[in-house]
Amino acid sequence: MKQITVVCFIKNNEAWLDETIESIVTQTGIDFILIIVDGSIDKNTAELNEKKIEKYSLFNKRCFIIYKNIPDNHPAEGILNAIKIVTTKYITFSAGNDKYVKKDWLFAAVNILEENKNLSLVFGNVIHIDENSNFTYQPWPELYKQKPPTNEFDFFLFCISLNFMMFEVNYVVHLEVIKKLWGNKNYYKNKKIDLVWNDHPSLRFAFDFHNEGYLAKFFPYIVSAGRYHPSTSRNESQKIKNLNFVNLYLTEFKTLREKVIAQKSFTFKNSNNEVIFLELKSAKSEIDKYRIMYQIHFEKYENKLFSYLLKKYFQFLKFIKVNV
Repeated sequence: MKQITVVCFIKNNEAWLDETIESIVTQTGIDFILIIVDGSIDKNTAELNEKKIEKYSLFNKRCFIIYKNIPDNHPAEGILNAIKIVTTKYITFSAGNDKYVKKDWLFAAVNILEENKNLSLVFGNVIHIDENSNFTYQPWPELYKQKPPTNEFDFFLFCISLNFMMFEVNYVVHLEVIKKLWGNKNYYKNKKIDLVWNDHPSLRFAFDFHNEGYLAKFFPYIVSAGRYHPSTSRNESQKIKNLNFVNLYLTEFKTLREKVIAQKSFTFKNSNNEVIFLELKSAKSEIDKYRIMYQIHFEKYENKLFSYLLKKYFQFLKFIKVNV
């Protein structure tokens, strides 16, 4: 019985598709499903992609491949489309230009989740690669110098201390949890969450996962590689929009930290929504400790946004002066 589905969403990244799929179908030790959701609007492109993928259908007997052409306007929408057709207990994601590094990552992640019923998600470290598949940098090198706490409740404090974000390419999560939190308009409406978050559900998911009291575990290995590709990156207006989302994200996490410190307790839950109440008497001291020990919280983005807007403002003043 297959317990996990890998969702690979592709659109305009076909140059790396072979490398990505090979890294998925060579995963060892586990039976799994690979659903490739192609967001291409052009039917000819979709047909070419499907033919390219066909050759992998017999590559690994433990991997069952499904191809779906579901046009989308954004990668987040592609993930939402895929979630609707997944039926396994666990789900993970890969863009068509990323790849897995650890060969038994799916096997290891599922085992961790099966052995600890409190956990709803497990994730490992990620490394970035460029367009030519050269390793460029590791986002969280300090996680090797000073390991995060292994206890899931302490790890919750670690995450809310550091505004910790989980990249979708390197986590495995219970399907029911991702269905509830990823761009779910009914959930947003009931929680009075602004629907503007539909444009950046990955950040919203990273916050809501902790805010809802779900528990995660960090797997101390590099499990995947995310590709940085400047030639196909989004335009400046999209980058500014993303920075605005980061600022919203930081504000939400600050509020959550203050809530936990004030209440000195928190209600956690597992993937079946079974409640676990826990007193957190030392929450403030633990949060302060993590913020001193680790340098991975994102407050620096606020200054970047301010500096950018200030620069544009002076450029505008110069333009007015020249054209008067």
